[in-house]
Amino acid sequence: MYNEQELRLQSILLPTAEVCDVEELYFHRNGNEVDFDGYFNFFSLDKWRKYTLIEDLWLHIELSGFSELRIMNDRRETATIPLDPEEKKSYDIEFPYGDQELKRVLWFRLIAPEGSEAGTAGITGYFYTRTDRKHLRDVNIVADICTFKREAYVLRNLRQLKLRILDREELEVSRHFQIYIVDNGRTLDKHEEISELIGSLTGRATVFPNKNAGGAGGFTRGMIEAIRAREKEGLTHLVIMDDDAIYEPDSLVRLYALLSSLREEWKDTAVGGSVMREDFRYILHESGPSLRDWRILSLKGGNDERRYENASSDYIVKPYGEHDRYSAWCFCCFPLTTIREDNLPIPIFVHYDDIEYGTRNSDKGVVTLNGIAVWHKPFGLSVTSMNAYTDTRNKLICMALYQEELLKGFRSFINEIAVLVFSYMARYRYSDARIIEKAINDFLKGPEFIMQTDPEKIFKDVSGMSIRLHPFTEEEGLSKQEISEIEKYISGFDKNSLIDMAYNKRDRKLRLKNFLPLKKYGFKVLPMPLSPYAYFGYRKIAYVEPYTNNVFVGKRSIGKMLGCCLICIRCGIAMHKGRKKAAERYRKAFGEMTSIGFWEKYLGIDESETIGGKVYGK
Repeated sequence: MYNEQELRLQSILLPTAEVCDVEELYFHRNGNEVDFDGYFNFFSLDKWRKYTLIEDLWLHIELSGFSELRIMNDRRETATIPLDPEEKKSYDIEFPYGDQELKRVLWFRLIAPEGSEAGTAGITGYFYTRTDRKHLRDVNIVADICTFKREAYVLRNLRQLKLRILDREELEVSRHFQIYIVDNGRTLDKHEEISELIGSLTGRATVFPNKNAGGAGGFTRGMIEAIRAREKEGLTHLVIMDDDAIYEPDSLVRLYALLSSLREEWKDTAVGGSVMREDFRYILHESGPSLRDWRILSLKGGNDERRYENASSDYIVKPYGEHDRYSAWCFCCFPLTTIREDNLPIPIFVHYDDIEYGTRNSDKGVVTLNGIAVWHKPFGLSVTSMNAYTDTRNKLICMALYQEELLKGFRSFINEIAVLVFSYMARYRYSDARIIEKAINDFLKGPEFIMQTDPEKIFKDVSGMSIRLHPFTEEEGLSKQEISEIEKYISGFDKNSLIDMAYNKRDRKLRLKNFLPLKKYGFKVLPMPLSPYAYFGYRKIAYVEPYTNNVFVGKRSIGKMLGCCLICIRCGIAMHKGRKKAAERYRKAFGEMTSIGFWEKYLGIDESETIGGKVYGK
């Protein structure tokens, strides 16, 4: 049961089929020893000390079958506590939190008697503090989940949040947490199981049907509803959660504890979740990435977090760089002192919305903590033309707002136009080069175009220009030999190679052969993530989208290559003529397009309805 004298900081987690079954992310076995030093179970001593007011640290644990518990600081033993291996008992053990000679991380090792098996089944526990509650903050969190026709994901995540958080009365956060689901597809009310589940949550989950204005519009709708409900519901924080991510529910336990105990100088900070890969759940994609000239730097992307050396690296456990990083909106918590009527996101549909908002509010900082994490589908493995548009246009908007000098001169032409166009040309995705041109022209139309144009119309226009993937058996123009090569590639593909492909650039050297239609470079089957220069030079390529095995077949065309060169020239001239005026207009309109008045009109909020709750502020 809930104990008012304690604040639970983080639970001791075990692998589960529902969330993650990779044992080494939680503990490591060594004979009759079990080390709870995995990414989800060690305690980040330096971070809790820097950011919070907690004064002590205790472990509550219930178990049997072990004779000793050893307190560990990094790899050094600090104390040994005897246990009763015969009977299941609970223990409350104080950890040396206040010892200033100890640094980095604390964890514990369980020792089973010689000759017995070190089993983990039935172990439960958590770290907690007995810090005086007068030092703690009142915290009430609302989750902001945006979805578009992803009922299966919404149902899965709602079930986990209900089972692991909302139904567990012993968790303090369960009484200080509610859910907003923004339904951009306006389809959730037709899903019987979701409607029943929301009804069972007795007003703690609300669905807001919304205009399909992308992730930016969906998450902003949740922000607006939180602003409206702030005083009535006592809301203090909003956590953005992707609909298709797999959450570690204990992230909310840790988030609540962190927010409750923040020091005064960090009370307005954002808290970002690490993003792990859904396909290889032990691979870290990013944890508070940074930017360099508006290019994303995921410094430890691709690290194997099963290894203690990676999980406890300085990048994960050292508190630093709070004002030089941002958090992806897979999981990101902001205080409602930041989310205000005059400080909402910009209406850019998808991509760069999280980067722009994080950059705008970087003075407040963003902190990360091991175990606050989600698993997400890997980025960059899909053949998506829409990304060519949104990444180009939205990045240029961000540069115009914050770093206009990057739009000037020959360097800008190379980095923001030529490299993009030639990378798509190298993959024979000629239509995507035209999409780049549309993105640049739409950027130059200024903020009025974005603010006054239906985002669904833009999406449809770009979709009409996009490449199409098909099952290779339905792809026209393939010979029997080419179909056989694709089948052979798919049957022999080693998915482990996707880890390396996603984080390493290969074959970046552009050779003369790439431009020559030499017969010896005929048909080739390749995966999507490789450098574009690995594709270029073949007469025909079929690149396979991992996991779906759908293909896009590109054919070399000298005429279309020349067309891409003309696109580069046209875009360069247009940017040279129009970038300065466009940048000025974006900066001038910034206050309006980040205001609640604009967003209410843009989303048509007054026409909205809900299921499972009510719309506040009507």
